[in-house]
Amino acid sequence: PLAMMEGFVGRLPFEGSWYVAAEHSVLDAHKRFVAEAFAYDFLKIGPAGKSYEGTGGRNSDYFAYGLDVLASADGEVVYMRNDIPENVPGQPMAATPGGNAVVIRHGESLYTYYAHMRPGGMKVGVGDPVMAGDPIGEVGNSGDSIEPHLHFHAMSGPDPGLGPGIPAHFENWISGAYGRRAIVHQLGTIRRGEFVESP
Repeated sequence: PLAMMEGFVGRLPFEGSWYVAAEHSVLDAHKRFVAEAFAYDFLKIGPAGKSYEGTGGRNSDYFAYGLDVLASADGEVVYMRNDIPENVPGQPMAATPGGNAVVIRHGESLYTYYAHMRPGGMKVGVGDPVMAGDPIGEVGNSGDSIEPHLHFHAMSGPDPGLGPGIPAHFENWISGAYGRRAIVHQLGTIRRGEFVESP
């Protein structure tokens, strides 16, 4: 069971336009885990409507690969892992679900989790203070991941496997979908199938 808690409020954890590939609807795979009850997966999509160019057989083929991951709000880094090798696309390493990851504490019972990052690409260490928008690492393909992407969720404790998930609300973002005009949002949650970016 999930505890009833106030949601997290922060900025999108990236720059530019990203595709919401997964979120927390009833049938979403994130619902398997209490900590990921309100999680998101973000991809970069190229001009051909795919997340990669070429064959997609190398991590470097993917548009998201190596891009900066940003702190969603001010806080302090309380967990960082940076030593897990990357996967070959399509071959996830489920034994270490989050792969290389960062956890930031934003206050009492308020944490954010950034996963599947690139080994050697971390820009912060445990104990470092961060401001909203600071680069904390780079998008990779480590852990239970089939392609380079950013997994993000908010939770009420520092352990990404145990801290109950809480809703994440984003400030000042723009949404759009295929064939629709862009909409500016001051605050809200985002949905799978949208393209989202900061103004």
